[in-house]
Amino acid sequence: MIVEKTHILSPTFRTKLISDYLCSSSIGNHRLKLFRSILIISLLSLSSLTAYSQDPTYFVLGEEELLNTDIYSICQTENELVYLGTNHGLFVYLHGKFERIPGAEEQRGNSLFELKLDNNGELYCANLGGQTFKLENGKLKLVFELEKGKNWGIVMYEFDDQNRLIVASKESIMEVDNNGKSKIIYTDKQKVLTLNKLFDGRLIVRTSSLDSMILIEHGILRTQSISVAIDDADYNPFMNHVFELNGKLINFFGNGKIQLLEQGSINNHVTPLINERYFQYSKDVVWAMGTAKGVRKITLNGDSELISEETMYVDRFISAIHVGENGTLFFGTFGNGLLVVPNQATKKHIIRTGQTTINGIAVDAKNNVFLSTRGGKVIHYDGKERIIDSMYGKSIHKIYYANGIDFGKNKLFPSLVYTNSRTANDIGSVKDICQVDDKTVLIATSIGIYKKGLVLEGARWDKVRYEHLMRLGRLNERCIAVSYDKQKNILYVGTSTGLFELNNSDEQKEIRYKDKSIICQDLLMKENELWCATSDHGILVFKNSKVVRKIDKQKGLSDLSVNKIELRNNQLFVAHNNGIQILNLETNVWITLGTAEGIINGSVADFALSADKLWILSDGQPISLMLDNLPQKTPTLNISLDSVLVLNKRVLNTGHSQFSYTENQFSFFVNFNGIEYESESVIYYRIKGFDKAWKMKPATEHIIEYDYLPPGDYELEVKVKYRETESEVTRFAFEINPPYWQTVWFYVLISVGIGLFLVILYFYQIRRVNQRNKEKLEKQQIQTDLLDSELKALRSQMNPHFIFNSLNSIQDLILQQETDASYDYIVLFADLVRSTLNYSGQDFIPIEKEIKFLEVYLSLEKLRFEEDFNYSINYDGPDGIDVPSLFIQPFIENALVHGLLHKTGQKNLTIDFELTDKLICTITDDGVGRKRSKEIQERRGNHHESFALDAIDKRLSILSAQYGKEVGYEIHDLYNGEESIGTKVVITMPYLKQF
Repeated sequence: MIVEKTHILSPTFRTKLISDYLCSSSIGNHRLKLFRSILIISLLSLSSLTAYSQDPTYFVLGEEELLNTDIYSICQTENELVYLGTNHGLFVYLHGKFERIPGAEEQRGNSLFELKLDNNGELYCANLGGQTFKLENGKLKLVFELEKGKNWGIVMYEFDDQNRLIVASKESIMEVDNNGKSKIIYTDKQKVLTLNKLFDGRLIVRTSSLDSMILIEHGILRTQSISVAIDDADYNPFMNHVFELNGKLINFFGNGKIQLLEQGSINNHVTPLINERYFQYSKDVVWAMGTAKGVRKITLNGDSELISEETMYVDRFISAIHVGENGTLFFGTFGNGLLVVPNQATKKHIIRTGQTTINGIAVDAKNNVFLSTRGGKVIHYDGKERIIDSMYGKSIHKIYYANGIDFGKNKLFPSLVYTNSRTANDIGSVKDICQVDDKTVLIATSIGIYKKGLVLEGARWDKVRYEHLMRLGRLNERCIAVSYDKQKNILYVGTSTGLFELNNSDEQKEIRYKDKSIICQDLLMKENELWCATSDHGILVFKNSKVVRKIDKQKGLSDLSVNKIELRNNQLFVAHNNGIQILNLETNVWITLGTAEGIINGSVADFALSADKLWILSDGQPISLMLDNLPQKTPTLNISLDSVLVLNKRVLNTGHSQFSYTENQFSFFVNFNGIEYESESVIYYRIKGFDKAWKMKPATEHIIEYDYLPPGDYELEVKVKYRETESEVTRFAFEINPPYWQTVWFYVLISVGIGLFLVILYFYQIRRVNQRNKEKLEKQQIQTDLLDSELKALRSQMNPHFIFNSLNSIQDLILQQETDASYDYIVLFADLVRSTLNYSGQDFIPIEKEIKFLEVYLSLEKLRFEEDFNYSINYDGPDGIDVPSLFIQPFIENALVHGLLHKTGQKNLTIDFELTDKLICTITDDGVGRKRSKEIQERRGNHHESFALDAIDKRLSILSAQYGKEVGYEIHDLYNGEESIGTKVVITMPYLKQF
């Protein structure tokens, strides 16, 4: 592991190192010699200048990261990025701090100088090794270097009006193309001393010639004579700067001399300082940086008066100057960071007397400033400072000036009033005053209200007199603010508990807002209205104890905790926690004074108004601004997305980016380059598709973090708001892809897979069902075939049985010698046998044939029973009905054999067919009944069951299995009381429709 040790070098030792380096490098360039001299002289000149200075307010950037870093050059780009050329390389201000930019591989040394923009806004710089670099894609790229053997030094380069890179060395002037190749456009025995660019884009080259200069314009190089000569004794070749001030070309020399390069004259009132470096701020202002601490401004007043202002920043060594796009000044230092001056019109007056915190400020009309301190001192300041009162061990909180009133507190300035505990008549700590007129003033103190003067002498408030002060009213508590209505003779007092009004009769009434007490910080009367500065409601305006106006954030007030208000020429000055605002009561337009206007961080402890200035106590020092030229910057806000970190890994930040579902932790680095607006700005952001509303954070926080974002399409929107101005929205679209199991294609694939599975399952089930149906059909066919075989077997068994019975009947007729009857019987028998043979092979036959078959059979039986037997067959149903063949005959046979055969006398048999939703056949006989028939059979010793009934049961079982219909029969015994009168058989039989 490599451990890098950092040594903090003293300024003198640091200068010696640079000087030794310059000498050891055999640098012949006169600018390098001068630079070495400047550093040595500046750091050896450590004696303090005047202790009294009026410097523009500033704040410091990079005190920590630029510690032990020397700033040589400064540049702010069009998008307000600030770059520094230092002894440690190139730095850029990003995300609230300075970050180092990687150097080029060919770079000789770390020190970089001469930061400049070409006409397209691209940044260039140079080093001591004769190299020129361009910032490209976040790092330096070498674009040109002097040939070996040339005198290396800081390369002089500029861009002409055609954006050509023009490089000057001691011997020549060159044009460098985009490939880094140079072409000499000037060479002469005269040495090149300086190369400067004017505001109109022209390049001016000074050589060792005293009477000519080189002008580069519109791509043409020409020599121009100098009409005003200069003595050789005044000519200083080591430091030449050519500027155009109000249209006049002026050469500034390092020895403090100047030369007008064109016809005319100038009265030079600038005190010469040796080896000053110059920077042109505007067309009429040049900043001069001396070898000692401080800078001064040189101005061409009109066309002929060259004057300089007092030296500023006498406690700082200024190494570089740059003016930003909006007029902000940047001052480089050695080891003390970058000074940022947001507004030159805001002056800070450094008070060193007393070495203690300043609590309050008061001024008179002539800009005599009076300061009260925590150490008990009263300081008078008018460009110089002196103590005019001192109370050891006593803090003086506030101080007030009431013109024309003699409080007897201070002999030098009797109109001053402040805490004074040296007398027996201590009135407490002064919190506020209200000057009624030039003779009377009201004083609010920590122990009550007092008045000074003769006016109001007749009021009943006169209670207690302390010398020339009078205690008013019964308010014995801590008073904060006081005001007075002359027309109504009403006193208004703000206390620690509320706001009260006291009339001439000393009657006291509390004024409330929304039925709550008001904590009032300051009061003033405007016409017949009472204006009250509150601690939490902004400014409330009362008329007749009722609120008639409210000034809050909706009305443009940036903070509701108002500390002080003051009225001047229809302008309301308001001090609160965010700074000072000024409301034009006629136009309702606000002027806000904050960091951009020189009130750094909006820190305001107190303020006071003189005839022409606004005096503000900020950061423990007084600040002054001219009332007729109050600064107000209108910012152009730009915010950009510098980079994006996903899982702490930097990714591209342009276009539409896609990330996996595991890349769900985001850090967005926002770059807001409004350095002077940053402290008062707010960043608004949201991710569309995730955030429902805008979120916000201070602009000083440059990172927007999301610990987790679910898969989805998103767009980050970022904007910045400064006061009432908003920037355009910067957007970054990105997508977090869902895991594959949550994607559409996966759902489609799963759906297709499930669909294919279901289709396969469906066809498989269909196949199984078909197979089962086939097997079932085959089984049913086998069963049907079997049943058919059984039916045929039954019918084949029934047919011989029937034939046997019939032959028995014929035999009986023959034996009885009934020849005619036996002949008829044989004929019918033949017909019956023929029908039996025809129908026995058929499962179903038409019902008409079944009835005809029964009629033939019953005719045969009638011949056997002779005239004692009667029968009837009834059917009223439709034709086209098929019934099981030879199905009814066994039932009729049983009725004859077991019922009618044993009866003597008349025998009757009725057969009825009824078709509803079923086919019902009812056979009714008036025989002896089943019980009597059984007794007769048992008496005869016949225990044989009828074959026909057994066959009928089997056939019914087969028909039920075949057709699944309700098939069967029921036998009912008929009685007349206890006497059996016959039997009824109800048969439910299957049928088929022919059509």
